[in-house]
Amino acid sequence: MGKKSLELLKRYIIFTFGLTIMAFGVAFSIKAELGTSPISSLPYVASLLTHLTVGNTTIIMHCAFIVLQILILRKEYKLIQLIQLPVAFVFGYLTDFAIWCISGITVSLYWQQWIICVIGIVLVAFGVSCEITAGVVTLAGEGVVLAICHMTRMKFGYMKVIFDISLVAVASALSFCFLHRLEGVREGTLAAAMFVGLLAKRFSGSFTEKLCAAVIQSNQVNENVSTEKPPFVIVINREFGSGGYEIGKRVAEILKLPFYDNEIVDAVAKETGLSYQYVEQREERKPTNLLYRLLEAFEREEDPHINEVLSVDDMIFISESRTVKRLADQGPCVIVGRCAGYLLKSFPHLIRVFIYSECDKRERRAVEKYGVEADAASTEINRIDHKRGENYRHYIGKEWGMRESYDLMINSSLLGINNSADIIAKATLDVFAVE
Repeated sequence: MGKKSLELLKRYIIFTFGLTIMAFGVAFSIKAELGTSPISSLPYVASLLTHLTVGNTTIIMHCAFIVLQILILRKEYKLIQLIQLPVAFVFGYLTDFAIWCISGITVSLYWQQWIICVIGIVLVAFGVSCEITAGVVTLAGEGVVLAICHMTRMKFGYMKVIFDISLVAVASALSFCFLHRLEGVREGTLAAAMFVGLLAKRFSGSFTEKLCAAVIQSNQVNENVSTEKPPFVIVINREFGSGGYEIGKRVAEILKLPFYDNEIVDAVAKETGLSYQYVEQREERKPTNLLYRLLEAFEREEDPHINEVLSVDDMIFISESRTVKRLADQGPCVIVGRCAGYLLKSFPHLIRVFIYSECDKRERRAVEKYGVEADAASTEINRIDHKRGENYRHYIGKEWGMRESYDLMINSSLLGINNSADIIAKATLDVFAVE
């Protein structure tokens, strides 16, 4: 089995492990009887109205979501997304198995219900973090939201809220109409909405990320012991208007290497199902408004079935991270931006470059190259640089543009585009002894 096939297999193992943990989380939330998460509320109520199990109604709901995706996207539907079908069956059967495993647990007091509910929330969050880290499948619940967004151009976050509220409304209506009481939607539903995503994000940034990375990379120790030198990668980070894009492209031409910038946006758009323009617009955007953060905390955190409980911006970053690592594994190349210097920090042959320039030169370039109005150039430069800095700080936890993060910092206003590119190319050849 090849290296890539083995890594993919390990990712699916991690993904299945995450599904199992999530299934037990759903089982504990049902056992607590304080309400399930929004997307679980409908199959739970449906199971009370029929002779079907929660797992079976979950499978039916996911199959319906797959059909909806096909009807919405039609010719644009990608057959690879049919992998959601076997995953739906696996998750449904795992849910029934988990419910059977804890059937002997009994709770009678309200505080005991909350303990069981909290256990369920933590398990779902941990399972979701494993799913996110594995990064192999977009589940049906997420897929249908992305399909609607693709056709309506509505923002993912808002559509996600509408979608989950609709599920809760339908579950509540069915419950009142046929059971004459409210089932599946209670205070535990709100708790799951508020805390699953927060915990999943915390897990993803610490334990599960390290655990999954160790599992995925465990086969690489012996493979890296080779007489063949691993490929090198040049990463270009830049201030807006400094000419970093042109310098990176020129370096790639000198060294005859692939150059990746917009190609990354295209790959992310294909992987996520979002449009190229949408990804390009949001790829460096990070919410800073407190109200918007609280809204996203509600809208993204209640779904235990999907691998994208984070905001659409986080989803784009995760996809970009996978794309950057995949491109680096393919061979020597030049990559612009996308926090690639940090993402590839363990890469054996990496040179990280930061391009900066004097303010007046940057303003002139912004006007001439990007069509920015002269009187707005300074404001636009500060806005984009601030956005890049916020994005870097949010995902990497470090300050953007600090010398500790780079191997080479170049003032393009002093050296110019060609000289800067020549210096980077020569440094690469010298450091890595490339022939």
